Amino acid sequence: MGGNEPTFKISVNKYVQNLNLITDQIIAKGIQVVWSSTIPGGFGSNKNNEYKPYAQAFLQIPDKKNLMKIDMFHLYKQFPLERIFTFKSEENPIEGIKQGEPDLQHPNQLGNAYIAKVILEKVFNISFNPELYINNTLAGEKYPRF
Repeated sequence: MGGNEPTFKISVNKYVQNLNLITDQIIAKGIQVVWSSTIPGGFGSNKNNEYKPYAQAFLQIPDKKNLMKIDMFHLYKQFPLERIFTFKSEENPIEGIKQGEPDLQHPNQLGNAYIAKVILEKVFNISFNPELYINNTLAGEKYPRF
């Protein structure tokens, strides 16, 4: 969470209020919550400046019993972003994006595998190799190794 809030003009304070309200309601029902901040955009993405205040506010949310916070905004930057943001954009005049430019906000399959890596390892303590997984699936393996 935190990627769409700037677009919809939701303030950082309202974002924090919403996050606290949502997680408190879920936790009150006895459910364990894993909450992730948004991933960053690719290198050169103007969105990173917009996302940063939300990512920083996310880190300031107090720890709660049955709430695991994952700082994906900072963790994701250690992965090969130049290989992750490879989709071609459609024209989006509102965002100032021309058709065919790199989509610096939406990760490709490898990028999603890196998101899975973080979740699997941090939440479930399961080791996951996104590169091996993608190579196996592209080779047509029905039960890819990871």
